Parts: sequence; structure tokens; C-alpha cells
Amino acid sequence: MIALLLLPRVGWGQSPDSPSTSSGESSDSTVPSRGSQDDASPSGSYQTRAVLWIFQERDIDAGDLGDFREGLREAVASGDRTHLLDDEDRRRHLERQGSDVPRCFQGLDTCESPRAVVYDQLGIHLTVELRLTRDGNRFRAAYEAIDRRGRVTRSAELRKSDLRRLAFGLARDLFDAAGRVSIRTTPSDAEVVIDAESVGQTPLDLQLPVGQHTYTIRRSNYQSLEGTFELTSAGSRTIRRELDKQPGQLRIEGAPEGAEVYVQDREVGRVGTPIELQPGTYTIEVRADGYVPYRDSVDVAPDETVAREASMTPQNPLLRDVPSEAIAVNHYMARLSFEQTIHPTTFRDARGWRGEDEYEFRDFTTRNGNPTSELTRATTAPSGVRLDFVYTGRRLGVTALSLSYLAGHVGRRAVLERRGGDKQQYIVEARTLHRLEIRPLQVSYRHLFGNFAPFGELGTGITFQWLRTTHPSFERPLSMRQTEAFWTLGAGVQYFFKPRWFFQARYGLQDYFNYGKGVEHALTLGMGLALPNVFGFEPEPPEEL
Repeated sequence: MIALLLLPRVGWGQSPDSPSTSSGESSDSTVPSRGSQDDASPSGSYQTRAVLWIFQERDIDAGDLGDFREGLREAVASGDRTHLLDDEDRRRHLERQGSDVPRCFQGLDTCESPRAVVYDQLGIHLTVELRLTRDGNRFRAAYEAIDRRGRVTRSAELRKSDLRRLAFGLARDLFDAAGRVSIRTTPSDAEVVIDAESVGQTPLDLQLPVGQHTYTIRRSNYQSLEGTFELTSAGSRTIRRELDKQPGQLRIEGAPEGAEVYVQDREVGRVGTPIELQPGTYTIEVRADGYVPYRDSVDVAPDETVAREASMTPQNPLLRDVPSEAIAVNHYMARLSFEQTIHPTTFRDARGWRGEDEYEFRDFTTRNGNPTSELTRATTAPSGVRLDFVYTGRRLGVTALSLSYLAGHVGRRAVLERRGGDKQQYIVEARTLHRLEIRPLQVSYRHLFGNFAPFGELGTGITFQWLRTTHPSFERPLSMRQTEAFWTLGAGVQYFFKPRWFFQARYGLQDYFNYGKGVEHALTLGMGLALPNVFGFEPEPPEEL
């Protein structure tokens, strides 16, 4: 009957409707505690160490209360006390208690008070009456610790923005709850600072109050590490961290303004700006438009600055390195070349007109000027200009139009025959040759090796040519005209000294379908311009937008 009268009205460690769950944590402040100097420590000196928790809450929902209880359970899980936080804890505790008659009832001890008798019989050492309320976005916990004789040994009020942190703060304030943490680093002998206080060097094992802590690990010539960890009383925490060496700095000076610095073929910055590097040995390169790249090897030590004077030599504008990718995006090309040809040929079947008279080219004469019945070829070497318009991908291309205009001296005698009834022949002087070659369609293939692009071409074309002849009986030179079809095969190389400008050297041959025409050999040397998007058909590369 005495026990029933003295038990708290709201039950042991259980509010009327409070489940148990878990929650996160956040930093906030604590209101300093005040307590009685009489028996101030909740630990006491009794053999039974059960603590009865009595919760009273206002404006706290069941889920938040469960988070608080779960955090409190983790914070006070170890030690020699049994904490009765809910009905299940109370049931297990009562099952472990014996039913012996109190010693004071047997006259063996002095009965201090009815409350002390009941608490001793139930194994209760301490009661914590806790009032939880919400204050805006924060939570407030006001508690009183009451000993077995009914005296308030400690009281305080705490505020936190998170119920889990509030539970940990309450455990620290009441019981000095602590957990263990082990800190290991590679390499060892690193200084450890916890909550702004230096606590030793690694490897380190510490016992700290439960809750969240901040730490800093630092060692000479290594980068400092920072972090947070949470301790509970239920177990220990191990922190293993690997320290990185303190970076050194590389400074390049003396190079042209805007020069770029590459380390291990990766762009890292510009000259004049300190560049952080991890300690080690590196291959560096300084690149500037119009200059020969500067290359060197450097050893970078921790927390030191390595300076290099990069003296760069101006580069010949025709010998610059151009990335293949910068060339490949330029699909439209125009080339203008000088072309020199060599062609063993005859002009048989060429025709010319003077008034009503038609003349036909029969053949060249022998070297002494006599007519011959055999086919005679004269070697001509006209030269001139060639213009090409090309569309190309990275490898395959199409020459939309290619034009060559050539002229040269012949200086051979030839036989002309006037068409008509008498078919009179004339020994004339073949003086000059003019030739227009049109190649309407060619396909090409190229391969990019840096800024060199070897290529091959195959196509067809047609030649229009005019041979100027003279004879004493002619008032003015007579032009013999001829048109011939051919197929062409060529190969060459392009050298890009800028992404859009290049030189080209090409050798090609043209074989005519007419048996009388020999193979025409042509050597071209010229310059070209490449553009990425002449007609707007191509998507613009990002750097052009």
C-alpha cells in the first residue's frame, strides 16, 4: 500500500502516449545548471543503481518524444546504472527484484522514510522528473534529480534545436556520460585537436563526453584534416585518416604574357600565377602562341615554392604544332596552286578553221622536218595555276570542282591537212599550247598526323586545249582545238601551320582515254584555306558560339 501511494502518477519512465524512435543531431546552446550541494552527485554510494525517468511533455508529438528517448538510451547505455525509460524497462526491472521483507521492517536497519523504504525495495536509486516543452524551433528540457529520500540533488534547464542533441546534453549534464574514441593516422605522430583543445598525438585513445565533437588533425609538411564525430555510451568509435603531404608551389616566370603551363601534359594554369602541386617530380611544359615550347623537369617539395625562368624562342610561323582536332573541324577548303606538267602527246584529230576552210592536225614531223606516217609524240611542259574547292570530313573528302589553266611553248613542226577535195598538206610551226582542265568530281582520303595530312585522290576530268600554229601562207596564227577526257590519280601532303591555313604538295597523273595521248604528269605546290562553316550547313563548335 505504501509503494502504491508513493509511485509517480504518470508511470515509470513513460508518458501516456510516447513511442520510441531515433533522430539526427544539430549544434546549439546549453543553459547552465543549478543544483543542491547536498548529495549533489546522482551516482551516490548505493548498491542498487536503477534510475526511474518520469516524463512530462507539452506540445511534443509522439514521434519527437520517441526520438528523444532513443537518443537518451544511446547516451546512457553503458555504466553500472539501469535506466527505466519505458514500460518494458520497468517490467524487466521488477522481474529481477526479489520479494524479501525490507531490512528496516525486520529491525536490522533504521527506516529513514516511507519513500526510502519503497525505493530500496524496488531497487530505485534516483528519480529524474523531466519536463519537455517546445519553444518555437527549439526544445527545452527542465529536470530535477530526486534521491531515495525525496531530496532534489540537482536541477537544470537545457535548450537545443534537436531532440537527439538535447538527450545527449542531458546525459552529460546528469551523469557525465562518456564514450571512447580511437584516432589513427597514416603517418602517425600527428597532433589531434578536439573541440579546440589539443589532446595528444596519434595513435590516440580517448574517453570523451557523449555527443558530437569536432576534430582537427595536423602534422608538419602535411595538410590538416577536419571533421566531426558522435560518441555514444554504447560503444567505441575508431577514426582512421590518411594524411596528404602539404602541396608545394610552382611559379613560371620570364615567358610571354598569357603563356600556358602544362604539367604531365595537363594544363594547370598560366605563367606568373602560383600553381599548387603535390610533392614529387614533374615534367612541365610552357606553351605560347608563336614560340617554341619550353620543357623542363622539376622536383616539388612540401610547402616550398619552385621557380623556373622560362626563356622561350620565337617560333618560325611555318613550323608550328597544330592539334589534329583543330584541323578536323574545318570542312570547307579552297586551294590555289602552281602546277607544272610534263606530257608526251600528239594533237592528232585537233581541228581549226580559217573562214570556210577546215584544217586537221595530222602529226608532228620528224626532227629534220619531214612528214612521217608513224605516230609521233612531242613532249610538252605547260605550267600554270590550279584552283580546287573541297568538302572533307576527318578522312574522306569530295573535290566539288578543280580547274587548271596551263600554257607552254611547243617549238615543233607539224603537218596540217586542209579538209576538202584536194586535201592539201601544210608544214606548220606549232608554237604555243594553252590548256584548260576541268575535274568536276574527285574523291579523296586523308589521315591526320598532328598538323601533317597525307592524302590521295581519284577522279575524272576533261581537257580543252588550243595549239597555235603559223605558216607563211597564213595571215595570222591558226588555233587547233581539241577536247579529251581523262582519269586522274594523285597523292600529296598538306602541312597546317595554322588550323585554317596550310601548304600543299601534290603529284598526280592523268591518263587520257585517247590512245594518242600519253600520260600527263603534274606537280603542284600551293596554299590553302580551310573554314568550318561557310554555308551554315555545319553545327557550330562550342568555342564559336
